[in-house]
Amino acid sequence: MKKTPILHLLIIVTLLVSLAVLCSSSYRLFKEKKVQYEDTVKEVMTASNFRETVMRFQKVGPGGEMSSAGLQMQAPASLGGGRKPILYLYKRVIPDTTNTQNTQKGNDFDKIFQKQESNKQDVSASLMAGINSSIKSLEDIDFEFFDSLMVSTLKSKGIETPYKLDLMFKDTTGLSRTISTPGYKTPRLTTKFTHELPLDGEGRICYYYESAPFWFLMKNISWVLIISFCALAILLLSMLVLSRTIRELNRTSALQEEFTHLVTHNMNNPLSIVGASAESLKRNLGENATEDNLKLLSIISRQTANLSEQVSSILKPYRITDVGDSFEKDHVRVCDTLKSLTDQMALAHPEAAFEFKADVDEGTVIDANEKMFVEMMENLIQNAVKYSSENPRVRVSVCGTPKDYCISVEDNGIGIPSDKIKKLFERYYKVEKLSETAGYGLGLYFVNQVILSHHWGIDVDSKVGEGSNFTIHIPR
Repeated sequence: MKKTPILHLLIIVTLLVSLAVLCSSSYRLFKEKKVQYEDTVKEVMTASNFRETVMRFQKVGPGGEMSSAGLQMQAPASLGGGRKPILYLYKRVIPDTTNTQNTQKGNDFDKIFQKQESNKQDVSASLMAGINSSIKSLEDIDFEFFDSLMVSTLKSKGIETPYKLDLMFKDTTGLSRTISTPGYKTPRLTTKFTHELPLDGEGRICYYYESAPFWFLMKNISWVLIISFCALAILLLSMLVLSRTIRELNRTSALQEEFTHLVTHNMNNPLSIVGASAESLKRNLGENATEDNLKLLSIISRQTANLSEQVSSILKPYRITDVGDSFEKDHVRVCDTLKSLTDQMALAHPEAAFEFKADVDEGTVIDANEKMFVEMMENLIQNAVKYSSENPRVRVSVCGTPKDYCISVEDNGIGIPSDKIKKLFERYYKVEKLSETAGYGLGLYFVNQVILSHHWGIDVDSKVGEGSNFTIHIPR
């Protein structure tokens, strides 16, 4: 609970990663929409140019014939031969891309277009350029009509962006004609799109289109941005609430720890005085002490020692938390230490049968804080006795694998329900059916603190009515 800086770092990293993902996704979507926009404008310009060109031919005269010899050409045999008006060939060769029915009608060039579908637009543009170059008066191009065709077609496709359209004559005169939306200015900070459509074979005359589609594209992806930013805001709010909750828990935990230290310290002083007074009284009475006096003094001494032990057990977890990972480690001879501890426990609990078994070298050494290690094992062995049947049997064993050493404490006790095992190591937790047994639910919490501080592992295998087996894994 006290690792608040790590939590804050985690929150910052999570937010930065989320923001990076959001920006990356938005940018990718923006680029996709931009490509779609550019392709649509190019198609519309080509189609509008076709329609404007057809309209000019239709104005020339009946049948689309012109007085200029250049507008007459020999038709191929597949089209009936003879000299035909160029408009006739033009309409036969190039389908109107604005009319679905016309595009579905075949013509003699269908097979060519089917084989070279990707070049269809280039072929169409080349043919139109050839036709436009045959017109004497290029100034007769209906620029306003072309513009209105573009605007209306783009609008039908949902595109309305500020633009500038130029009809450029790239000859010695350098003349051009311009149409633009009111107040249009070439964007400096945002994206702009330009496209040039040649009208003749030499590229002397062309339409030049420039637009500022940034805000239009942003509007297209606005719903994605809104949803993403809302999700990011919810994530940020959740993390702030989590951070505040953890700070409150840390503050509560600190107050609880301070209160515990204060109470236990104030209890230890009177207990020491009571114990010392009982011993002094026993010495002063000497031979004059009656059997009842000695019995009462013995009860006082025993219960004082018991209470002191309970107070110490309350402080154990806090001592581990305060020390953290900074404690000194010793070279603990694990077999000797556990054998000695098992013998001591056998003396303290004559009602129980103890067994020690080692499948490793007697000189096996582990790196651990010896005091913590011994206290941890005492807790496990005492629990094995405390929660056993009338004839407790406790086995302490050590074995080794290529990866670790395994220390087990096995008993024939009442066992632990499987759904309770995960909560065993929580502070103050006691299994409901075992709650009448003495203790504060701190023993296994202390064991877990020692395990965590040493970076070890622990497994619990237990069956109700058959006993429990606690196994500690210590990496080699």
